[in-house]
Order: sequence, then C-alpha cells, then structure tokens
Amino acid sequence: MTKDAKRRLRSVGRYAALGVWLVIVAFPLLWAVTTSFKPPYQWFTWPPTWIPNPFTLNNYRVVWLGELLDTQYVQSASIQTPFFALVNSIIIAGTSTLLSVIFGVLVAYGVSRYGMLSERTLFRLDLDQAATVVLEIYDASGRSV
Repeated sequence: MTKDAKRRLRSVGRYAALGVWLVIVAFPLLWAVTTSFKPPYQWFTWPPTWIPNPFTLNNYRVVWLGELLDTQYVQSASIQTPFFALVNSIIIAGTSTLLSVIFGVLVAYGVSRYGMLSERTLFRLDLDQAATVVLEIYDASGRSV
C-alpha cells in the first residue's frame, strides 16, 4: 500500500468516525427541537412521532408566557416564567461582579501603593475573596451550606 493510499484510508476512517460522532451528538438535539413543536400527547408515543403533526408553538407559549392553553396537560406547565429567572440571574451576577470588583480595587490599591502583600499572600487572598463572595450570596438566597 502506498503512502497516498494510506493517507486516503486514514482520511476516510477519520471522516467515518466524525460522521458517527455527529449522529450521536446531533440526534438528541434534533429530537429535542422536534419534540418542542409536538403537542403533549405526542411526546411519549410508541412508535415515536418523528415529524410533529400538528406542528404547534403552544409549548413555547406555555414556557415563556406561562399560558395554559390546554388544561389537560397541566403537569407540563412551568410555574416560573423564564423572564423572572433571567432577572434573578442578572441581579445575582451583577451583585457578585460588583462586589468582586470593589474588593479587588481596594486590595489592588493597597498592594500597588504600599507594597504590603507578597504574591503568594495575594493569591490566597484572591481565592478566599471569591469563595467568601460566593458563599455570602448563596447564604443570602436562604439556603444553608
């Protein structure tokens, strides 16, 4: 077998392996997307319904707007709308970022102006600060550590 034939065979094998991996990765994603357009009674049918019939956007209305369009499938409705969760996430991320920047600026000023901390101590302080902020925010959320 020549070098060119070996290279071509290796290339075919590589593309075949990548093709199998693509199917393994893409199938669950495709299934999730097509299921999102199915009515609830088609979610668990056997044999599976591959193409939604009828095609519906009601699932998106239930999730994003909290509308209950079909009271037969109440268990599939979300109690909390994603907009409320997004606002909570923005508040938590913004607060933790702001606190980290404030404490970081204070420590950086002290280190640069007075040279009071070694590099090793500064690294430990930075890790302790991050852990403290995360634990304080977690504790403020009402959950116990």
